[in-house]
Formats: sequence, C-alpha cells, structure tokens
Amino acid sequence: MATQASAQTAVTVAFNQGTAVHTNNTGGAWYGDIGGGYTLADAIIYCIDQTRQFNPAQAAPYNYTMYTFAQFLAGPASTATPWAPANLTLDNLNHIAFLSSTYAVGPSNPGTNASNGAIQNTIWAISAGGNNTPAPGGDFSNYRVLYNGQNQTFLVQVPPGSVVTPEPSTYALMAAGLAGLLVAQRRRRQV
Repeated sequence: MATQASAQTAVTVAFNQGTAVHTNNTGGAWYGDIGGGYTLADAIIYCIDQTRQFNPAQAAPYNYTMYTFAQFLAGPASTATPWAPANLTLDNLNHIAFLSSTYAVGPSNPGTNASNGAIQNTIWAISAGGNNTPAPGGDFSNYRVLYNGQNQTFLVQVPPGSVVTPEPSTYALMAAGLAGLLVAQRRRRQV
C-alpha cells in the first residue's frame, strides 16, 4: 500500500551535474532528482540555509529526510542549529515557499539576475530569523523541507497527490501480515 507524500521520508538527492535553475544562480535553486522513499525527477530544489554548503557537482547522491512543514518545525527546526535560534514559524516557511515560487527560470539577463538575487537574499533573511513578514495568501502544503543536519537545507515542491514508493521491507511486512490472516482463517474453518 502506497502512502501519501506527507509522511517523513528518507530520500536521496542527486543534483543534475551541478546545473543551476538560472544560468547566473545566486546559490539558490538547483535541478535535482529525488530518489529513495519518494521519487521526483528534475525537481527544482531551493536553498533555504546559507550557513551550510554542499557540492552540486558531487556524483554520489546526498541522503536527506523529507519533512512536511509541521514535521520540520516540531523536529529539526525546534532543536538544531541554525534553526532553533531563528525561531522559524509556519508563516516563515510559507513565505519562503511563496518566494521560491516567484524565482525566475531561464537565461541570464541583468533584470532577472537582480530579481533572483533579491528573492534569494530575502529567503535567507527569513530562514535566519531576520524577516517575519507573513506570506501572501496561498496553499503551500505541497512544499517539503529536505534536511540532513550536515549540508544545506532545501525546499522542494512535490506534485499534489504524489505518492511515496514503499520500501521493500514494507511489502515484506504486509505479505507476512496477509499470510498470518490466511492461516488464522484456515484454522477457524477447520475447527
């Protein structure tokens, strides 16, 4: 049985040969493939943490956990550096999601470069606790936080209604449960 992408899920993130979404990337948005417990190809992955680094050209995928906003706020954001001192709120994460949705994708030009740079700097200011402006209205429930405590923290938008692929051990556990039910039913018929 498949579960919705709302569950906390272990995933891998492989950045597509270090390709930035925008040709003059300010360190903010990257193309990448997400695998493991959830699969999403050519996702746009937005940096929301300027205190850590990663190597976008690394061949091996990074291991992350994918969190809903509520899970992230209750877990890593409440205890881990740099998040705990920033006192992030749901409004902050919704504002970051809104800003990431306005990031321009495409060829480099002075206007787009300046716009994306301003957007990225605002995202970093919010994540550092320096900007508590509420997000404009909208539904940002399909955004997830990718966090591993070692590398940059990212935001990714997942398609609505997307499904997490269960691990093989989940299938094995389900099969064992069904086998147990069949044995119990057979014994009940024989009595």
